[in-house]
Amino acid sequence: MTPIHLSLKNTNKPGNSRNALYPLVAVAIFLAITPMSMALFGCTQQNEITKEKYIEQLIRDRSDKDLEFRASLASPLLPEDRKKFNGLNYFPVEFGMRVEARFEMIHNLESIIIQTSTGEERDYVKTGQLHFRIDNKSYTLSAFREKASLRNEGRLTLFIPFTDQTTGQESYEGGRYLNLQLPDSGMAIIDFNLAYNPYCAYNHTYSCPLPPRENQLPIKITAGEKKFTKPPTLPRKLSRQSRPPQTPNFCLLQ
Repeated sequence: MTPIHLSLKNTNKPGNSRNALYPLVAVAIFLAITPMSMALFGCTQQNEITKEKYIEQLIRDRSDKDLEFRASLASPLLPEDRKKFNGLNYFPVEFGMRVEARFEMIHNLESIIIQTSTGEERDYVKTGQLHFRIDNKSYTLSAFREKASLRNEGRLTLFIPFTDQTTGQESYEGGRYLNLQLPDSGMAIIDFNLAYNPYCAYNHTYSCPLPPRENQLPIKITAGEKKFTKPPTLPRKLSRQSRPPQTPNFCLLQ
């Protein structure tokens, strides 16, 4: 199962009109959320899995995603970053950040315009709202689908962009995303350990939906993916002729 963050490649060049944006849809091939992870994400009871198995599977999924980012030609990373990529950054896995939520379906789909990171607008519909509690306080997140995907058959995947009080600090300033399969019943599990960054967190040539105001959580969500840190630039190797002599502490002279 691929992440449904609907990031589009921005091929706009200086001087072109904004209408020239997004001729290509980025193909999301990464294993940010495997079928097993989606099963964990969509289950309705906290005790359906053990903590140990959950953490073991999550670590495997993250390792798979790192491999795809590093090795795939379709990686969203810039070429110079992919060469030095050592893995994405995450908050520690917190089993308690899998919270049970009551899903309130919106039968008369509500249209909404969502701004993107490049200033464009995209048409979505609000499919429902998820009501949940963290530390005995109530919160709500709205779930969306892009209008263009409404005719797709099969089990529906909901798109949940959000910000929280880590946004712009520990986590990406453009917010993070969650995916959720439309619950069969009125209950679902929101798993914040599966929160992931949009592609524009790694590469400015993508255009990504920004979380709407209604999905700005007034708490810290210290779970899921953290802010992407660009790999350090490695010092250029010196030629044999120009290499300075090693000092006892093996430091190179500046």
